[in-house]
Amino acid sequence: MGDLVKAIEHRILNTEKYLGVQSQYFAFFNKYLKGLRKGELTIVTGASGSGKTTFLSQLSIDFLTQGMPTLWGSFEIKNEVLGQTMIQQFKREKLDDKNPDKVRRSLEEFKQYPLHFTNFYGSTDV
Repeated sequence: MGDLVKAIEHRILNTEKYLGVQSQYFAFFNKYLKGLRKGELTIVTGASGSGKTTFLSQLSIDFLTQGMPTLWGSFEIKNEVLGQTMIQQFKREKLDDKNPDKVRRSLEEFKQYPLHFTNFYGSTDV
């Protein structure tokens, strides 16, 4: 029991050591979740159309720009659709076919970040 008491005391007296990666964009994320902590699973749920993908995409960009490798996997949205959303969030503007050079430059800049996508979409046989 003595080791457990010491571990609890250490956590209480050294709160800063146990904070996760902080968001530079979402203050509420830091306030309520204390950041994204290694070894923990954070689940975001909500109704269809409530902004889960948009939020997580922006949070991913936030962490990517801090150098944190990010893996995306979705059964609902194709990687190219998610990628289009993410690049526009990253650039903070709508990219379109009127300026293909800008699109290419933006993609070159964005692909320097440690972003990875899983290779599945839709239903999957068990």
